[in-house]
Amino acid sequence: MFRAVVSPTTKRVTRTVLHTVQSRKTTASSSTIMKQTPSSAPLTLLAGDFCPFANRALIAILEKEADPLNPTNFDLQPVCFQMGPEKDPGTKWLYSLDKKTVPVLIDNSNDGKVIGESMDVVEYVDSLFPEIHPLQPSEPELKEKMKTYIDRHGSILPPLFKLLMAQTKDEQKQHSYDLLKALTAMDNDLQELEGPYLCGDQFTIADLQIFPFIEQVTVVLKHYRQFVIPDKLEHLHRWYDAVLKRPSVQKTTADRDEVSMNTYCYVEQDRKKYLIEVTEAFANNEKDFARKLTKESGAPGVNPYAEFKKKQREEEKKEEE
Repeated sequence: MFRAVVSPTTKRVTRTVLHTVQSRKTTASSSTIMKQTPSSAPLTLLAGDFCPFANRALIAILEKEADPLNPTNFDLQPVCFQMGPEKDPGTKWLYSLDKKTVPVLIDNSNDGKVIGESMDVVEYVDSLFPEIHPLQPSEPELKEKMKTYIDRHGSILPPLFKLLMAQTKDEQKQHSYDLLKALTAMDNDLQELEGPYLCGDQFTIADLQIFPFIEQVTVVLKHYRQFVIPDKLEHLHRWYDAVLKRPSVQKTTADRDEVSMNTYCYVEQDRKKYLIEVTEAFANNEKDFARKLTKESGAPGVNPYAEFKKKQREEEKKEEE
């Protein structure tokens, strides 16, 4: 595995990149970033738009909106924890709540009650608005089936992340096999009912808890590991297309807006390119090095790790010539 902080070339590239990004640093516009002040909205969600766990919570909240494309029930506080609390107000707020990961939900109508962990947030939101697009079946048998699906399809996550970070062909082959096995199990479950969702025609927690990770499979793993969901898993493909059509999911998976561009330390605006950019350090198994670079010189719209990798490739090409 490439050791990013050892070679003379790497050290030279790192110094060059740090100097370059320091000269181009910008700060997020104060008009686009929430302050840590009481909100008039019932809920405040601290989240990262690139994070699949946070996307679970965002989809759940948007499902409860009269118009998911123009939400009114909550305020969104973007959190770019890669930059740390010194640079990012969302991370500072997150840490002040004694939390380290997103999503975090604040119920402003309940004395500022704080809920962490994505699935806890999803269930809490569903309990607050039980009559609006309920996310759990009312029939006991179908509700139990939903819980079974939630547990079963959580098995997709370990091989997904292992495959993304695996550096050898043998490791990638094994994790690809494990991931395909888990995806096949989901395809089989989708055949039990007419669909288009796991619990039939009702969109439930079973769907939204796994969708953000299937998005990672279709975008990130396809790019970095050439992993593609086989056409023969046709029920899974139909399910994915059906979920993508929901307004809550369209809002969540849209290209980045002005707030996102002025908050996160990434450059790409297109959703797919954005996810690929965010996960580059994971695919190279260099997330700690990327975090170090970002804390030192990251800023909204400035991705020092991506610039480092670009410069590194240029240096290596010169050395080969």
